[in-house]
Amino acid sequence: MRALVVFYSRSGRTREIGLEIAERLGAEVEEIRTERPYRGFLGLWRSVAHAIRRVEFAIEPPAKQAKDYDVVVLGAPIWGGRPAGPMLTYLAQAKGTIRKAACFVTSGGAQAPNVLENMAQTAGASFVGGLALDRFQMRSAGVTSAIDRFVDAVKKA
Repeated sequence: MRALVVFYSRSGRTREIGLEIAERLGAEVEEIRTERPYRGFLGLWRSVAHAIRRVEFAIEPPAKQAKDYDVVVLGAPIWGGRPAGPMLTYLAQAKGTIRKAACFVTSGGAQAPNVLENMAQTAGASFVGGLALDRFQMRSAGVTSAIDRFVDAVKKA
């Protein structure tokens, strides 16, 4: 199985989880990068404001093509109850090229319902598994077993 882990991370938390998943899957990695950085407090404020207003995020062209992989794992933080804007831009651009998608999200608070399956649907892909982690779960001892269950589900797909 050829797998690709694609993620966007503003603070680095989603990146850590994405790299851990990629290592356990033996997958290649594609990090979504924005043309305009969203770092620091002002970047956080600007990213949330853009997400709420549904401003399109300009991203750098991906180096890897999703169509070349059996499964694509998509990861993003939650902004304003939705996946981060740069991930939504990636999904719109990759629409129809991803056959199977597993999705993970990270958040500082409550999760939005159905966000995991909606990510796969936005890309036009079959949803094969999901993982949602909030800031408390990411720091708990149980995060390892949650990632293990997610990776096992992806491998079975």
